[in-house]
Amino acid sequence: MKIARLDNDQLVLTDGAAPLRGIGAFLILFGALWLFAGSRGAALTAVPLAIGTLAALGGFLMILLPGRVTAAFDKPGRTLVITRRSLRGRTQDEVELSKIATVEAEPSTGSRGLTTWRVSVILQNGARVPLTTWFSNSPGHAAAAKAAREFLSLPEPAAPAPSAAALTAARPIGKGILAAFGVMCAVFAALGLWTLAREARLLDVARPTAATVLSARTEMKRSSGRNASVTYLPVVSYRYEVDGREYISTRVTPLNESRSGRWAADLIARYPTNSTVTAWYDPEHPEQAFLLHEWSLLPLFFIAFPLVILAFLVTISRRWERARETPRP
Repeated sequence: MKIARLDNDQLVLTDGAAPLRGIGAFLILFGALWLFAGSRGAALTAVPLAIGTLAALGGFLMILLPGRVTAAFDKPGRTLVITRRSLRGRTQDEVELSKIATVEAEPSTGSRGLTTWRVSVILQNGARVPLTTWFSNSPGHAAAAKAAREFLSLPEPAAPAPSAAALTAARPIGKGILAAFGVMCAVFAALGLWTLAREARLLDVARPTAATVLSARTEMKRSSGRNASVTYLPVVSYRYEVDGREYISTRVTPLNESRSGRWAADLIARYPTNSTVTAWYDPEHPEQAFLLHEWSLLPLFFIAFPLVILAFLVTISRRWERARETPRP
């Protein structure tokens, strides 16, 4: 919650659930990474697909559901107008300023001792009107509640509101979880770097030789599990010679990738039976060869996405630390 406007006649507080949306964006990126891994026919494909689907769905909900809240305290009109905008539409509530007893930063303590807050208006009859449906650890809640009390010349709440020091000393939401995600991202980035190095070596040392295509087909690969996914591996059998010795290989891409059926079908169509093509073999292991001398985007994806997510985590962590260290009135 932040103060958008403050003068003698009007105080406007706004909350767009920025921390929730930020975490939601992270979950979408994290889920996309797992979904991509599952679609590529990785081992135990059902696991990354399930994780990716749940993470992405949770991320979309965290971005779309909270909406935006504006609370306008208007002295000339003697009313508090609370406007909420969300997917469900726009709603507006009005409260007479004379019925407000105080404004406080309402705490909520979770099972792990994590305390979060939201700004609530306490009426003369004891009713509580929260400005937002969600809680967060933003240090702006205490400042917003204090500004509202001073604007309306109201007393402190019966239960003391959390001080700015208490708010800024709060443990950031999900910091341990984000750290765990960071470790996962580092693992994926390391896997991507290893795969990229392996592919770079193959493309660098490979030597061309003429090859004759014997047959071409696509091979369906189905993962195990209830939510099994299907990918297709292009399989082209071709014969080639190295130093007078004949070899037969079936690999098409350097990393022997499997993807969609359309991709695999388009690829094998480039290698008709009995045609002469160029095969690329490893001089140290001439029995290992491939046909498509091109870079794959798969290693780059495994490197780029984790780096983007890690950059996001570092940004969020720094914002939390600055919020904790910044003195509040």
